[in-house]
Amino acid sequence: MSSRAFALAVAALALGCDDCPPDLHVIRGVRVLGATFDPPVAAPNGSVTVRAVTADVEERDVTVAWYRCPAPLVFAPVAALDGGVNPAAQVAPCLAQGAFAQGVSARVPIDAAGGARDSFAWRTARRWTDLVGFACAGGGIEAPPAGGVWPRCTGARGVVFTASIPGPRDDGATSPPPPATITDLTLSGQPWGEGSAPVVGRCEGSRGSCRAVVINLRVADTDLLREATGFSNNTLEPATDRHAFVSYHVTAAAPADSEECVSVDTGAGLRGGVDTTSLAWVPPAEAGEVTFWFTARRYAGGLSVARRAVRVE
Repeated sequence: MSSRAFALAVAALALGCDDCPPDLHVIRGVRVLGATFDPPVAAPNGSVTVRAVTADVEERDVTVAWYRCPAPLVFAPVAALDGGVNPAAQVAPCLAQGAFAQGVSARVPIDAAGGARDSFAWRTARRWTDLVGFACAGGGIEAPPAGGVWPRCTGARGVVFTASIPGPRDDGATSPPPPATITDLTLSGQPWGEGSAPVVGRCEGSRGSCRAVVINLRVADTDLLREATGFSNNTLEPATDRHAFVSYHVTAAAPADSEECVSVDTGAGLRGGVDTTSLAWVPPAEAGEVTFWFTARRYAGGLSVARRAVRVE
């Protein structure tokens, strides 16, 4: 399974994200976490099934309109995060093609070359097929109004996102690395299995005034995820696909003071071959069940999602 490059997922065409404060990792509606691909790497003249991975506090039915981009998207991670890129202008050529499919998943034909080459050093040296998706929860998708760019969601607010299907590598390698699978999740030092809902205490203040719950996780064999690129923060190391990145989303958390507010969703992360990470979560004041989504990915794909729950009392 694969996903859009991490930097673009962070930018997420932030049109579907909530403003800060509170933190961006807290979900209050529908959020697109990424997309999976089957097979994980496209073959020339083949096809790939792409599926949106979503999180929604209300568990509504989600439909997606899929658009194919006529050329590689031109986001750059630094420019996107610094506000130097206009998302509407970048995806407009893709939306102008018209949706080729609707549904949470879609079958995407791959061209004879296996995709298009782009010039971004931070993506693995391979071909890519870039897509734009428009997700709508609890409603249908209508065409943009006359002169408009964005489709319309008749239910909750629509969410625009991107997905890049990896194709053949420049060096001719055809065997894709394994997915970045999340394992060994613990909550306050105790194993946290799927289907369990451990109990945690409420926080009746801001995040800075309450004790955090420590969550640990692991992405096994991150060294196997390496793929050569032209990008490296350390010139003494070979340029790589930067191993794996992990982020998390949660349906509730204690509010953050203004000085604690961050503009980028990076609650947990893996870098440089280290395969374990931890994060600190402060429960909300309200009692009830809270859902977590942990996602791991690489620049060249490998999306994996682990879902867990806790009960706040």
